[in-house]
Amino acid sequence: KMKINLVQKPYIFKLVDGNEEDIRDVTFGNAGGESKTYKLKTTGPWSIDDYNQEEWLGLTIEGGKATGVGDAEFTITTKGRNMSFDEDNVAELLFSTGNFGGDLSTAHKAEMSVKQNKFAFDIKADPQDNSSVNEGAGLRLTSSNTSDHRINITSSGDWELFVDDNKWLANDLEQSTGSGDVNFYVRADVNSSETTARTVTLRLVSTLHRDAESTNWSEKEYTRKLEITQDKLHCAILTEKDGADFTRTNILAFDQNGLSQSFYLDCSVPWKVVSKPSWITLTQNEGDGTEYLTIDMAITTNTGSTDRDGAVTIKADIDADGEFDEANDRELKFNVSQDG
Repeated sequence: KMKINLVQKPYIFKLVDGNEEDIRDVTFGNAGGESKTYKLKTTGPWSIDDYNQEEWLGLTIEGGKATGVGDAEFTITTKGRNMSFDEDNVAELLFSTGNFGGDLSTAHKAEMSVKQNKFAFDIKADPQDNSSVNEGAGLRLTSSNTSDHRINITSSGDWELFVDDNKWLANDLEQSTGSGDVNFYVRADVNSSETTARTVTLRLVSTLHRDAESTNWSEKEYTRKLEITQDKLHCAILTEKDGADFTRTNILAFDQNGLSQSFYLDCSVPWKVVSKPSWITLTQNEGDGTEYLTIDMAITTNTGSTDRDGAVTIKADIDADGEFDEANDRELKFNVSQDG
């Protein structure tokens, strides 16, 4: 007797990369002119639908034909840059075996989704202490903020940056033109005005779109803006709170037993308590002017037979030079009385 084992291998029809790994999704960068090569692995006939249909995508198949039998290597190439700010270029490649015996349900298919990234273009600020970043409003600084703040330029191509003329905001960008992603820092001087906030606009222009000859792009489309605003100086002690409204008063009154009350400090510059009676204790005696504060004030029991009065005096470093001097800084004071 003779025994013969017959083995029929399964039908192969798939797309693979150079490592023979299955591939379905391919992404290209924005610039264009980039090529990637893959392989259709199959044990039978094949054809490709929509051959070279997409204007932005080139397809070269081994042998130069849209049909064949057996394995076939193919290369896809982005023909040029995707200039759209809003949409990726997307194409679908479909290889198929056709049909066997007229039954389309038996056709084998191998699909590939190809994407070319849209043109990335933006200018944004990183949030840091003593500032807030608001979408659509840019970077907002307190009056005493002189810290470095990072600005991020994201771009798929060439750009030029324009900055409003000003004397209070410096930046370390070495040149106003560039290409690709760049980070730089801005720093503000102290705003000593109590009446006026100030704003500088950074305007980023895509020079590829501005100078394009074949396509008309509007200035609004190829420009991104970032506003940097510095608040006016303010510093006030608020001793009464009513919902969202605050009322200034000159005195806080306590009965003989003391206990505690709160006052509110709204100050955009560094400050510190420079004097107070020994029978008054505060939960905070200094600050850097970066936040609105609620400060609790504890009063010891008055064991005397008469009322007593005192004052809490706060110095505000108006010029933010780190020194609390009478010539340039401000004194804030409120009185405290306690029954005997």
